[in-house]
Amino acid sequence: MSGRLPGIIQQVEAHQDIRAAKQKLEQLLPDLGSLPTWFETHQPGEPIDCPAVIYTDLEPDDVLAIACIRFSTDVPVCIFSVDRSKHGKDDGGIYAKKLMMATAALGQGFLQNLFILDGTDADVGVVADIHTKVKAEQTKYSGRPSEWYIMAPGRGRLQSLLDQVPKTTVRIYSGAFNTRTPNTTPEDLDAIIAISEPIRDSAAFIFTGKAPEFDSLLRVWPSIEADIQHINSVFTEAWHIFGAEFDGRLVGATHPKLFEKPLAEDEKSHFDSLVAPLYPEKICDYCQALCASPYFDKVADFKKSTVCSLASGCLDGPVCDVLIPLCEILHALGHTAETTGRWSCNNQSGHTKISEEGPCNGSSLKLLDPAAARPVFEAVIKNRVLQALAVS
Repeated sequence: MSGRLPGIIQQVEAHQDIRAAKQKLEQLLPDLGSLPTWFETHQPGEPIDCPAVIYTDLEPDDVLAIACIRFSTDVPVCIFSVDRSKHGKDDGGIYAKKLMMATAALGQGFLQNLFILDGTDADVGVVADIHTKVKAEQTKYSGRPSEWYIMAPGRGRLQSLLDQVPKTTVRIYSGAFNTRTPNTTPEDLDAIIAISEPIRDSAAFIFTGKAPEFDSLLRVWPSIEADIQHINSVFTEAWHIFGAEFDGRLVGATHPKLFEKPLAEDEKSHFDSLVAPLYPEKICDYCQALCASPYFDKVADFKKSTVCSLASGCLDGPVCDVLIPLCEILHALGHTAETTGRWSCNNQSGHTKISEEGPCNGSSLKLLDPAAARPVFEAVIKNRVLQALAVS
């Protein structure tokens, strides 16, 4: 750990206005020393014929996905959609930690050109600036519209953001949290559908099913921490600081969905007296105690990998948005089957499907053999991410 990073993050957190926080971070960046420049200086490794726009909430899987996407696109327009509602995903100091983490990974140029929507009145001006920027990028490609990558819940912001966008390819990670109401409103969904021709859906439950090989980033990339630490230690540190607070909340002692099966009376007594008091000051000890408990099997399945990663101190997180670029790469290499038809989304459950009926054309991919695809997935993500994150 550098010792400087926590102090920098605390100064950024002190600014309740998210745009002031961004400006403060820009002022403090020289204190960090060198940062990656690949994101802003790299020439695309593959031919491209249109610009790209990325709508993101800047979680670790988003950051890695953006690094992978940049490998085959020009510099994308990136929009950070912030959830500062009470108990929201970016409440407290999380928004500052996300800004620091993404900047450590993608560089100062990424931060300087990042657009931020936070649900305040200032969004009106930001959306106008985004429209101007997107149109300017479009002129570079003989009027070809930008392709859109939707990696975050709409939060009621997509109707105004997309109302000037012509029909184009839209790629979306349709995890149920992202696509169900109220995280994505009916108006958000209508706005996505209106511009999609087609929509390429990277739903994890379709792509991987319940394949354990794709349970988490650590499962698909076992050496992720050592590899990233070697080429960008600041990003590693920033991710750890983010994870301790953000992931710690997800498995907190009072979280109503921590256990999917009720604890027996003796189990509850053990948890309340010996495990829960360790949270949140000793998050690693808390997770180690929970892992070692005889009732760990009662922890919700989708939280077990988070508990284990915090217990071990290893970088980890969901694969989620990384599937947007990696699905298509694996498809080109023959590891997936494609379903095409009409795309639809149940806004109440968040579940999407491709069938004979739906409001727009769409496609989805499914792994043919997850075990065979996993090492290929690992090789591709390592190659792309490590190039993007390297500090020269």
